[in-house]
Amino acid sequence: MAAQSPVSRCSRHEGMFAFVCETCDDKLICMTCVTDDHNGHRLGDLNKFEEKHKRDIQQCVDKLSETDIPNVEEAIRKCDTKYGMYQKRIDAIKLQGKELKGSIDDVIDFMVTKCAEVENINTSISEGNKTALIEHLNTDLKPKLGRYQDILTSGTVEDITDIAREIRSASNVSSTSRSLKTVDFTPEKISTDRLAASLEVFW
Repeated sequence: MAAQSPVSRCSRHEGMFAFVCETCDDKLICMTCVTDDHNGHRLGDLNKFEEKHKRDIQQCVDKLSETDIPNVEEAIRKCDTKYGMYQKRIDAIKLQGKELKGSIDDVIDFMVTKCAEVENINTSISEGNKTALIEHLNTDLKPKLGRYQDILTSGTVEDITDIAREIRSASNVSSTSRSLKTVDFTPEKISTDRLAASLEVFW
């Protein structure tokens, strides 16, 4: 059996509500109200009015309980589920960054060590080259220059002939043009392409 609505009475006349005045925006009125203030107005059946609005309210109740509230509760659960998701990503990024920095540091240390080693080797080679060149200059070139100059100023024809023959038989490549050997190490630029490609994932 359906529950009955509580009995309401008119606050002006203490009579039970009997109609709905559609002219006055569905105002509830009693029999005395009809003759006092609502004579000639368009009146509606109170029971039909009540049933219609109960149906409207029930539809709203159904929508709230079956759709709106469950949807909001589900959204709240999703919020709880997503909480902390980006913190995990942050931790993963930090770990990856630490690993990358470690790898980069290792490469840099290797290249710095190799450059230092090559620098030391070339310093030793340069010192050896310098010693050899000084010896070549003092024991070969300068004495040869003095001897040639003496021949030009006071040498006999026989001396001149001998020196000319000596010059012709000498190597065509000057001894001072010999290449001085060194060691070279040119490290490649550290590529940032992989790091840039990784960052593009987040945008």
